[in-house]
Amino acid sequence: MELTSDAFIGGYTPAPAPAAQPVEEDARIAWRRKNQEVLRAKDEAEATAKKEAQEKAAAKLKSLAEVQCLTPPYPARQKTLEDRQAKNRAAQKVSPDAGVPSSGSCWEKVHSLITGQKGPHSKDVTKLKETLEALKADKK
Repeated sequence: MELTSDAFIGGYTPAPAPAAQPVEEDARIAWRRKNQEVLRAKDEAEATAKKEAQEKAAAKLKSLAEVQCLTPPYPARQKTLEDRQAKNRAAQKVSPDAGVPSSGSCWEKVHSLITGQKGPHSKDVTKLKETLEALKADKK
């Protein structure tokens, strides 16, 4: 029996493999990876911005609560009320009837009291003044 160079019988040597070419990654897969990284970065930035906004809002609410007296002790409102009450009491002690004229009819006294009210807490009493003036004219 003679050896032959037949590959099926024996002595088979495979042909040399071609040089390995780099396998290119599919463009869609590369885009997905890149997009996931971008989205992850955006999510992190959004989370930090949201946290900062919440902290700012909490600080703003706290400062508003102090200024506008939204907390139960109401310190600023209480102070304002006490100051106003003290001014009113001091004004009453000085002269309780300072604005009331000593002479004239009852309507004239009331009219002088109403027309003399000017200040930050006075109300619009135009209609009342007109009514009192009409009553005053009727008395004469």
